[in-house]
Amino acid sequence: MQGASPYQLIYVSTSRFPWVTPDLKTLFEENHTRNAVQGITGILIYHDRQFLQVIEGGDVPVRRLFGKIERDPRHFNVSRVWDGYLHSREYSDYTLAFDDGSEPSRHPHPTLNPFELSRWPPNHRETRSPADEFLRIFRRISKRR
Repeated sequence: MQGASPYQLIYVSTSRFPWVTPDLKTLFEENHTRNAVQGITGILIYHDRQFLQVIEGGDVPVRRLFGKIERDPRHFNVSRVWDGYLHSREYSDYTLAFDDGSEPSRHPHPTLNPFELSRWPPNHRETRSPADEFLRIFRRISKRR
C-alpha cells in the first residue's frame, strides 16, 4: 500500500443469468459484512445483467477480492477499467444499486440509484474522479436499454 492512501479498483462484468431482487439483496448482505471486516468499501451497481463495482480499501485486500471476483463463475467478461490510489475514500459506506426490471432499488442501506441520479456525481467535488466518469457512462448506457 502506498502510505495510508486508499486503493480503488473499478471493474465491469456480465452476469451469466439475470438477477432478481431477493438474490441481489442476499448477495449484497453477504458481501457487505465480509467486506466490512476487510476494511473494504465501495458501490455495486447492477442493471440488465451488467455489474459495475467500485472497490476501495487497502491495496492487498482490494486486489485479493478482485482476484476472487475474476474467478467467480456467476459472471464473465470481468474487465478492470481503472485502479489507483486516492487521497481519500469516495464511498465510505458500501452501497448497492440495482434495477432488475421489476422495481427500482430500495435497499435499507444507503443506496445509490443510477437511474435517478439528478444529484450524481456529487457537485461538491471540483474535479470528477474516474469512478464518477464510469458511473456517468454506465448510467448513460443503461438508459439506452
